[in-house]
Amino acid sequence: MTKNSLQTEVNWGAEINRIDPQTGYTPLMVASINGNPESVKTLIDRGAEIDYKEPVKGRTGKFSSFANDQSYVQMSYVGST
Repeated sequence: MTKNSLQTEVNWGAEINRIDPQTGYTPLMVASINGNPESVKTLIDRGAEIDYKEPVKGRTGKFSSFANDQSYVQMSYVGST
């Protein structure tokens, strides 16, 4: 998903903390896993829950970016709480 399409969806009321029933992942986790720092930043800026843990292994999106060695995604989390 491109940054512009994500912003459009969020502006139209897309649920940024929606949990996928099959994977247990949120959009922030998917953006982190897929190495998409622009989407990660957009979601964080819009209030995405950064501490949500998926139910199987208890991983967060931030953990997933570190596990996949995606330093450019990790930088999107700097300064977020």
